[in-house]
Amino acid sequence: MEVCRRGWGRIPAAAATATAISRPWLGLVIFLLNVGCPLSCGCLQRERAALLELRSSFESAKDGSHSKLLSSWNQGAGDCCSWPLVNCSDASGRVTRLHLANLGGDSDSGNPWYLNFSVFSSFAELEHLDFSGNRIMGSIAAAITDLTSAKKLSVLDLSSNKLEGKVPCSIRFLNGLTKLDLSRNDLGDLPDCLGELRKLEILNLRYNNLRGGIPTFVGNLSNLHALDLTGNGLQVGMPYVLGHLKKLRILNLSGNQLDKGIPSFLGNMSSLRQLHLRQTSLTGEMPKFLGNISELALLDLGWNNLGGKIPEFLGCLKKLATLKIDNNRFEGRMPISLGNMTSLQHLDMRENHIKGEIHPTAFYRLSSLEELRLDYNQLCGNFSFQYLTKCSKLRVASLSGNSLLKVRIDYGDSVAILQLSEVLLSDCDLSENLSLDKSFFLQSQRYLTYVDLSNSGISGSLPAWLFENNSNLEYVQLSNSLLEGEFPPLKTPSLRMMMLDLNQNKIGGTLPENFSTIFPGLNFLSLSGNRFIGSIPSLQFEKRMMNYFMINLGNNQFSGKIPLLPNQLDFAFLNIENNKLSGEIRGNLPRISYLGGNNFTSLSGSLSSIQNIEIFDVHDNQLSGEVPEFIWASKELSTLVLRGNKFHGEIPHDLCKLESLTVLDMSHNMFSGSIPQCSQLMRLIRLNLEVNNLSGKVHDKFTDFVQVEFLNLGGNSFTDNLELTKGLRQIKILLLGQNNFYGEIPTHLCRLHYLHLLDLFHNNLSGVIPQCLDNTGLNRRPDLDIELASNLHLWVSQVLYQKPMTPLAIQDVNVRIKGAFYTYTGYNLYLFAGMDLSSNHLEGQIPHSIGNLTSLKSLNLSFNHLTGLIPTTLSGLQSIESLDLSHNELEGSIPSELLQLSSLEIFSVAYNRLEGCTPPLKGQFHTFDRSSYEGNANLHGPPLDGSCNSKSSDPLKHGDDNVYKDEGILYGLILSSFVTFFLITFSVLLYSRSYDRIFLWF
Repeated sequence: MEVCRRGWGRIPAAAATATAISRPWLGLVIFLLNVGCPLSCGCLQRERAALLELRSSFESAKDGSHSKLLSSWNQGAGDCCSWPLVNCSDASGRVTRLHLANLGGDSDSGNPWYLNFSVFSSFAELEHLDFSGNRIMGSIAAAITDLTSAKKLSVLDLSSNKLEGKVPCSIRFLNGLTKLDLSRNDLGDLPDCLGELRKLEILNLRYNNLRGGIPTFVGNLSNLHALDLTGNGLQVGMPYVLGHLKKLRILNLSGNQLDKGIPSFLGNMSSLRQLHLRQTSLTGEMPKFLGNISELALLDLGWNNLGGKIPEFLGCLKKLATLKIDNNRFEGRMPISLGNMTSLQHLDMRENHIKGEIHPTAFYRLSSLEELRLDYNQLCGNFSFQYLTKCSKLRVASLSGNSLLKVRIDYGDSVAILQLSEVLLSDCDLSENLSLDKSFFLQSQRYLTYVDLSNSGISGSLPAWLFENNSNLEYVQLSNSLLEGEFPPLKTPSLRMMMLDLNQNKIGGTLPENFSTIFPGLNFLSLSGNRFIGSIPSLQFEKRMMNYFMINLGNNQFSGKIPLLPNQLDFAFLNIENNKLSGEIRGNLPRISYLGGNNFTSLSGSLSSIQNIEIFDVHDNQLSGEVPEFIWASKELSTLVLRGNKFHGEIPHDLCKLESLTVLDMSHNMFSGSIPQCSQLMRLIRLNLEVNNLSGKVHDKFTDFVQVEFLNLGGNSFTDNLELTKGLRQIKILLLGQNNFYGEIPTHLCRLHYLHLLDLFHNNLSGVIPQCLDNTGLNRRPDLDIELASNLHLWVSQVLYQKPMTPLAIQDVNVRIKGAFYTYTGYNLYLFAGMDLSSNHLEGQIPHSIGNLTSLKSLNLSFNHLTGLIPTTLSGLQSIESLDLSHNELEGSIPSELLQLSSLEIFSVAYNRLEGCTPPLKGQFHTFDRSSYEGNANLHGPPLDGSCNSKSSDPLKHGDDNVYKDEGILYGLILSSFVTFFLITFSVLLYSRSYDRIFLWF
């Protein structure tokens, strides 16, 4: 027989008996140990069984994941008190602590699973249970109820699971709780009985979708030291009962909708150490009573609507180590008193309206400062890193977005004292003194992790020492600068680099063949807009730090074939547009692939990733033949751009299989035949088929395209009426020019309330222009004032589509003005209102209602058979930049009211039947030459040959007034005849007995 002596192994039974005989009192002790010792000579058998049941529950989870630490939990593993994650009482051998957090990996990944919490009822002396981050789903009520048998429980952490429902009032039986963490679940409502947990010191309920306002029961928790209600969207402001919590040190209400100013009772909470009110919709100014909280070490008021000047009283908070007031509306200068906050470690004032210069001594006393963030304010003047030399602990210097601030980082040997991890100076002015490869300060740094000098005017070349001296470097952003030279050879790899952005510089030469070995951990690479040549090296980066990858090599002069690419599963974005690449498109293309503007000749049938591609853009290559069938099998495809190739044949009905398609551009090819009718393409928003050989009728092809906003069928041979417009209820841009559409312009087109760009140029339309066009979106005000001098004919030759996830989300728009093409970049076309009805057979008068289209920038009615006068209401076209009424049969004079068109840049009334004088050379009209007026035999005045007499040259006598003068004579004759007739009739009636009957007849 053996007895157990905890912590000393086993004692032989014979030795124990001998000892007992010689020392009777010791024998009694040994007897009692034998009686009280469990069979396992450790934790109780029932607790061992419960632990094994827990392990079994983890193993039976849907994804079968569990920590390797649980693999040592088994029946033959000895004393379960020695198992990992388990603590027992030395006195009783009972389990007192279970640390079972995150055993299933990341709480946001994997499958949620159920756990029967009754397994914990075996642990009668359990004091501490951490079961956070395990993706447990089910009822919080059942979980809490099963735990109430653990009467000694003082710490309960069930955070970051999938528990839901209302916390039960049985939680009152856990009245020994000092810490309760139920954060990151889905609890909804909270019962008032939580206020009975009077010993509670820490209450964490963040991110639980709690409803209503901040619960008032917290006012009963008088021992509370920390309260965290972050991210619940609670409303109705802060209840005054919070002021009762005299022991409260940490209050975090961030991410709720408090909607008012900071309440005054906070000024009396002298025990507060941390106050988190970030993103709580606070308004007003920062109240003075905050200066009374003398023990405050952290104040976070970021992402609110607070304004006014930054108060001087902040300098009285001597113990304040962290001040975050970023993303507010504070204005004025930085207060001088900030220099008195000698304990300050983190200062974040970015994205406000702080103005003025930074005083050279502002930071002299802040020797503890580690983080300085003043990004995106309105700072100006000069700033030298010499101002920071007293801040020997500084790690982050961020001044980005202050375009009027001239920053000097090299200023003598003293700046070498600083060893920073982040230098963020994008959009500042470093142009006067910084050649990157000659920077003494940057060359002295050894701990840099993040460098951003984008758009700051830096010059020079890219130095190898920037990477070699800083082994922890992760992010380098030097885009939109003046860097030249070639990419430097590196002696040692930069193992931690995740982002390298050299976009828009003048760096040339070839990339090193071992590029992916030099930067094995890259996740984001942007070298677009440089002068790189030669082949693209392998881009198979093997040690990426994150589960996505983005490559942007567009707008260079790379040649050769597509290089080896990363694994498609975590490859998100590739842009190699506008290079000189050739051969076959092949390889593991990412979900978003921009391959346009090269010399590719074929699409490989072995494209292994085509089934998963979402955006596939191969515009302006040398691709020919019919579109490969595997393209139509790409179920995830949302954007397909085949523009500017040599594809031919009919558009197959297989196109209809692409049910996820939102953007389709097959323009500028040689497709023929008719358009297939695809009722499945319910998500299509933008369709561009311009400049092909397509024909047939189209009115029945768009009945199901109710979401289409952009439709371009221009430059084909469609022969139909305009009934297709009936179903286009969301259409914004409709381009049908250069076809054979016939008939009248239907009035139902006036019901297209979002339409703001209409091109019906060069068709066979007849009839009159509808009076109701001012009911369309052509009358809407664009969101932005786009300086787009519009044209005699709008010609949009590139599809409008968005390139998400990167700064490459650009749209190129080609516009033809008097036969010349102009390219506009961005979303301009969606902010542009224009109408082109030229080169048709329209007749009748110009509707007066067109003058109501106050947002119209371009109006082209030329080459029709319009008659009558030019309406004076055209003066209402307040935004018009191009007005072409030429080659019609218009009569009368040019209205003087047109002089009010202050934005007019292009004007033509040539080749009509106008007469009288040209408008005075005032305003915009002094810029128009004779070509604007020629072809009107009876029109005189500058800039035409001939002259007008002084009377007729009066601008007030122009236009309709001449006609009205002739009409006035006619009306005068009619009026005098009418008066004469009336007097004669009235004289007869005076003597007539039947005058009533005669009067009624009259």
